[in-house]
Amino acid sequence: MVFKKFSFIFIFQHMIRGITITFLILIISIIWIVDTGRGTAVLDMVHRIPLGDKMGHFFLMGILSLLVNLSFKLRTFTVWGREVLLGTTLVLIVVTLEELSQGFVPTRNLSFQDWVADFLGIVLAGRLAQVLYPQLFKQQS
Repeated sequence: MVFKKFSFIFIFQHMIRGITITFLILIISIIWIVDTGRGTAVLDMVHRIPLGDKMGHFFLMGILSLLVNLSFKLRTFTVWGREVLLGTTLVLIVVTLEELSQGFVPTRNLSFQDWVADFLGIVLAGRLAQVLYPQLFKQQS
């Protein structure tokens, strides 16, 4: 029987996965709170900040994309001869579907600008993951 070598990298990769799951639960909770009409005081405060809502979309979805890509170890697939990050693609699909679903929820409104902020955060954080991953997970000699 072969045992995995416990190293800092191995432990850190598992920590990233745990943080990713926790962050995903946070985002799902925020969506539920907003969809059910709760949390209006917090939303009012966010909307008072210039571009506060858009910055929230950019950073929340960007952090999610970064964490998912790190958790997936920058796994890619090929589309039309180009390597595409799987994590970025999955986050973009799910976030796009969630944004579209807002058109059917009475307490929400469908916003192209929110989706653009999501998209920019997701894509830029995917690129950031490509820069950070080699630094975070260098193989120990």
